[in-house]
Amino acid sequence: MSRTLFIQLERLGDLIQTTPLLREYRAAHPDTEIHLLLLDENQSALEGFGAVDRFHSLPQKRVGKLNSRIDKHRNEPPDEAKAILEGLALPDFDALINLTHGALGCWLADRIPARQKEGGFITAAGDWLWQGAWHAYLVAMLDFREQNQFNLVDLYRAAGPGGPVSANARPFVAKAQRLPFSLPEGRLIALNPGASRANRRWPEASYAELALELKQQGFVPVLVGAPGDAAVCEAVCSHLPYPIDSFCGQTSVAEMAFLIERCDLLISNDTGAVHIASAVGTRCVGIYGASAWFRETAPWGSGHLVVQAKLDAALGTVPVSDVINVVTASINGSAI
Repeated sequence: MSRTLFIQLERLGDLIQTTPLLREYRAAHPDTEIHLLLLDENQSALEGFGAVDRFHSLPQKRVGKLNSRIDKHRNEPPDEAKAILEGLALPDFDALINLTHGALGCWLADRIPARQKEGGFITAAGDWLWQGAWHAYLVAMLDFREQNQFNLVDLYRAAGPGGPVSANARPFVAKAQRLPFSLPEGRLIALNPGASRANRRWPEASYAELALELKQQGFVPVLVGAPGDAAVCEAVCSHLPYPIDSFCGQTSVAEMAFLIERCDLLISNDTGAVHIASAVGTRCVGIYGASAWFRETAPWGSGHLVVQAKLDAALGTVPVSDVINVVTASINGSAI
């Protein structure tokens, strides 16, 4: 039996964006044993995903620490990286596709035995190289974000069989069957004001103003987010004259998928939440700043809309009125 290893040591959104490639690769190579190396924290998001035969995982904090150390000393890797490679005890592979841009993933990709390889690699000499046509496309131009026309999902798919997809195709995420709490009645719109870095967050006061407008239009805004977003959600509530329901930090990834599926719309910064929504078929309005280019990291599929700040401007420069107009158009199904 042949074996293929995919390496995806990036965050949750990147993992969800990888699932169309994995699904297509499984369909094109039914007799291949597919392995996936991912972050420990993300593995539960793929529970029940039949395209992967074997999972291998590493803790996110450990990966983040080694990304920095290997990048600074590429030709002198730390003993901990060598220990990780030995501890994984991976077999030889016929193919290896590295979808990770972090240093540890690229360092591992160069040292894991495989007959054919694609992606980024850090060699024993400390050179950082990229193999494969789509990888070359992704890193070729300094002004790439103003030129690229492809979502990251399709750039990933280009590393595999690719080909046409149904207009109704979605990424995959595990979905719970129930929630540990009750949802309010009415047409729900989820607001996700958190993000991993402050420069990727639209201001809390702007989210509060948006929530008030949604309330006036007859919708029920609710706050969602990871446990680390609790302070941000509390700040949004502090700008409101009355409380709204906040489920921030109260859901697993699968429960978040269940919750978002029951909403008419998700309004979110560029985080994993938009990709969860894409996977469960809920439309998104994304608010994107200079840290992301919407064509690459917007939710995959039809019906989603993005407000993109200028690449040299702070996210706070996006006016609330612009977001309200886009949200109204999305709710009404209007063309922009």
